[in-house]
Amino acid sequence: MNQIKTFLGVLFFFFSCVSYSQVVTQEEFKKEAASFGLNFTMPEGYNAVEIIKNPDLNYSFAMLNKEGKMQVRYSIFPIKKEADNKDSQYKTIASANLNAMYEHLTIATVANLSKGQISEINPFPKEAVMKEFNADYGSTTTFRPDSNYGKGYNVALLITLHKENVADVIIVMLANYEKSDDFYNAMLIPFHALTFK
Repeated sequence: MNQIKTFLGVLFFFFSCVSYSQVVTQEEFKKEAASFGLNFTMPEGYNAVEIIKNPDLNYSFAMLNKEGKMQVRYSIFPIKKEADNKDSQYKTIASANLNAMYEHLTIATVANLSKGQISEINPFPKEAVMKEFNADYGSTTTFRPDSNYGKGYNVALLITLHKENVADVIIVMLANYEKSDDFYNAMLIPFHALTFK
């Protein structure tokens, strides 16, 4: 039971650690991402948009494509910063445990944004995720958003990235495309916008 309480406590930290802001510019997000060991490059055809307060998942930055059909949102959960914080309420949790949270974080996020929908998680090949994102783990899962977070969109692609002792990243691509090929082609444009250093 104590392990369950600890796990829920860490998840609560993950879902509440990002401060809300009305509008975050690409320069501000780039600086924030760099402080957590990440590189961000704004993809062509995208503009920063307002962060919408919601009870489902906090995020640091949002951008919308020129068609207005795909919005990408970024949530960063720093591992090293939390593990090094001597005043943290989670200081009794070893950083090795924080490094093992990414799969639970993925499942909890999808459940939270889809009202419990079960979706298949598709891990990236290890060599590919290291080469393309400089990450130790990566996965994707597609689901139908059913919460305030995804209001107005009919499909969501969630990308999880993890780098040992650095950070976990949740990227949510929310879209309104009738054809799956259009969604796939649109998704490729911002796919590598955020990578680990």
